[in-house]
Amino acid sequence: MSVAQIQPIGIKIKPPTILYLGRFQPFHNGHLAVVKYLCEFSERLIIALGSPNPPVRTFHDPFSYRERSEMVVSALSDAEIDIDGIFSVPDINDSANWVDYVLDIVPHVDLVFSTSDTDRVLWAKKARTNGRWHKYPELLDKVFFEREKYEGTQIRNMLADGNEKWRELVPPAVAGMLDKCKAGELLKAFRER
Repeated sequence: MSVAQIQPIGIKIKPPTILYLGRFQPFHNGHLAVVKYLCEFSERLIIALGSPNPPVRTFHDPFSYRERSEMVVSALSDAEIDIDGIFSVPDINDSANWVDYVLDIVPHVDLVFSTSDTDRVLWAKKARTNGRWHKYPELLDKVFFEREKYEGTQIRNMLADGNEKWRELVPPAVAGMLDKCKAGELLKAFRER
């Protein structure tokens, strides 16, 4: 039998698992576009919410882990997107060990996506093997979807200013949640401190 005649039988290639790291303050349409983009690579997606419970809520970090995870779940449910989980990744203020810390929290992942330049540098610095008999996940190229339009700080400012155009920038489920928690009033108060 020649090599050309050999046919693989019943071999299934496991799709890669992608980790999407972010703060999602709040989860907006740019984040949703990234999730849809990542789903083109794999059906297995894990989301890691960074800075889950800062000691003090601020304009920069106004929403709790619970609120943000509910935003993500609601928006993805409405978009009919299933993910493999949402994990809380607390800040440890230890850059040298942060990547290993994340990998101890989340299940095995093959690819990592983040738009944070700091996160990207930390992942890129890691050696290709970590002594646990598997490679560090590959870092996906950074992509933005209309970054000038979908940017968390801008959306928080619009909410604080009472500018209703913020509603066009977040999924409907997130808009409902932001209304329910009176996010505009909350952000206005944080900004005035």
